[in-house]
Amino acid sequence: MADLGKIAVTDGGDYSATTTYEKLTFVHYQGDTYMTLKTVKGVTPTDDGVNYKLFCKSAELATASKAGIVMPDGTTTTVNSSGKMSAKRATQSTPGIVKGSNSIKVGSDGAIDVNTTFTQAVNLANIITGEAIATILGKVSKAIATTMNLNQNALLKSMLTSIDANDSSKIPTAAYIHTLVERIGMGTQLTAGANLTEAANNLSSNLAKTNAKVTLNGVKNINGFTAVYSDRTDRAFQLYYDNGEIASIAFNNTGIWYDFYDGQNWKQVWKFNKPT
Repeated sequence: MADLGKIAVTDGGDYSATTTYEKLTFVHYQGDTYMTLKTVKGVTPTDDGVNYKLFCKSAELATASKAGIVMPDGTTTTVNSSGKMSAKRATQSTPGIVKGSNSIKVGSDGAIDVNTTFTQAVNLANIITGEAIATILGKVSKAIATTMNLNQNALLKSMLTSIDANDSSKIPTAAYIHTLVERIGMGTQLTAGANLTEAANNLSSNLAKTNAKVTLNGVKNINGFTAVYSDRTDRAFQLYYDNGEIASIAFNNTGIWYDFYDGQNWKQVWKFNKPT
């Protein structure tokens, strides 16, 4: 077989409708490269198999459903001098890639969730700003458990009973209540339904007043007698019986007399006039 020589393919540059392109010339059009199959002029490059053959097609931009060129956005991704692309690390104020931590867990599906694993605190303590979530949850758990078990907690009992009893807006102390109970004689158990005010009033009204001096300006009780004003005297002592009878001793400057009320009528029993 004879050697007829070498065939050269020329580069015709970007397509122009006024340029004549010889056969086997590369023509660039809209990013693609076509090779002419014959001499052409004014024919727009297309892969028609008659005038042109598509030699090299440029890549298209990728979409969600089609592969193609992907360009880093410069915000969350970047490309170094070696052409390697990487994701930027997120900061408090800029977006980027993040990773899990002791407080944040990442599932196998990439979902992020708060890590609620914790150990309950040993003692009651206040929450400090900047503490880890697990530490905070441990303190909260201890506080809830302690509150739910007040009867067993000496610390909360102490806190509750150390409030000043003299402040009416606060709860009286246990010591104050104990002292009050002792002072009013409640050391023993009260009868159910007993009324302290009523009992005190009844006690006061029945107290004996030996040799008491009383001004008779109304009704006064003296050793079982009731002293009242009389219609005809300045002074009178009356003894009330349970059956409604009344014995009355009255006196003034003119004499002394004894009256008796039988429940319906008054009757003068005797009278002693002042000697002249």
